[in-house]
Amino acid sequence: MPRGKGINPELALAVHRARASLTYAATGQIFGKGEAWVRSTCKRYDSQTGLPHNPKKRGRKQNTTAKQDAEIVNLVKSHPTESWREITARLGVETGIFLSKNAIRTRLERGTPEMEQSSSKSSTAWPQVVLFGDSHFQNGFANNGIASLIAAKLQRRCDVLTRGFNGYNTRLGRCALDLFLPDIPSEKIAAFVILFGSNDCCLTGNQVHLGMGDFVDNLTYFVQTLTNHGVPANRIILMSPPPTDQEAWTRECHAVGRPVSTRDNGIIEKYSMSTGIVASGEGAHFADLFATMLASPNWKSFLSDGLHLNANGAREMFGLLEPLLDTILQSCPMRFPDWKEVNLDSPEADFRQIAS
Repeated sequence: MPRGKGINPELALAVHRARASLTYAATGQIFGKGEAWVRSTCKRYDSQTGLPHNPKKRGRKQNTTAKQDAEIVNLVKSHPTESWREITARLGVETGIFLSKNAIRTRLERGTPEMEQSSSKSSTAWPQVVLFGDSHFQNGFANNGIASLIAAKLQRRCDVLTRGFNGYNTRLGRCALDLFLPDIPSEKIAAFVILFGSNDCCLTGNQVHLGMGDFVDNLTYFVQTLTNHGVPANRIILMSPPPTDQEAWTRECHAVGRPVSTRDNGIIEKYSMSTGIVASGEGAHFADLFATMLASPNWKSFLSDGLHLNANGAREMFGLLEPLLDTILQSCPMRFPDWKEVNLDSPEADFRQIAS
């Protein structure tokens, strides 16, 4: 194969398929090539995508124009469920642009001139902080819960949107995310907090139990789906589940006549550590609620029934999230001017200027 000259992905995939059942020599005969050509093709081109293992070796420039950046952003948004590997392959086949996963992420984070222009024209639109998880977030606005605390802090800066689902494990959360995420424009998402695990880590035998491998895969899917949707990883927070007071939770279940779901803090700790590993690997923030609560000798007083957080627990969670949100939301100022700054004799002119 001449140096610097590549072959198209369809031909590379055909070579890989033939080589799966034939020798190098026999495969070469099919394509009218020698054994060395087949070996070089199988070595240089990926068996799943047909693309070079190292796109930079094709000699294509890694610099892209504003128009190409817009193409990249639009392609990623159009395929929110695809993995980074699938996105990079699709990008090369459909647009002829060969970039690494990190290069694509960089373009998503910096945006495009068209995106910046759109953002400047929508200065009256409220950014959103999304809380996605199980019952810890479903109850977020009840009894001075975490959602109400965040909303109070972010008055006139961001709306707080709860997408919490009682009893959900990450497999069910995955189904939910695929349905509700397309309805939230990525440019409106200022921060996205994910909290799962209290149901996944139930001991084997409980209906909602999900093994560690599936739990990690689903958390990874959450982050990658969000980044493919156009939400930078540095706006995403993965939070570990809180510890459980099993004795108190057992009493609560007996009192209300519901089956007892059993949890062990040693196992919850492993799920919490896995959450941190996923966050680190995907470039997201990590909030270790499990370790933070256990560091307090009175951690059981943070739970209303042994499993769910009460108002004290919500404040503990808020104290963990607040510095992360402060970092992520630095570019989200208060919306609309203070009334003392408005010309009260002619306020319409001031507000027209905001909208322009």
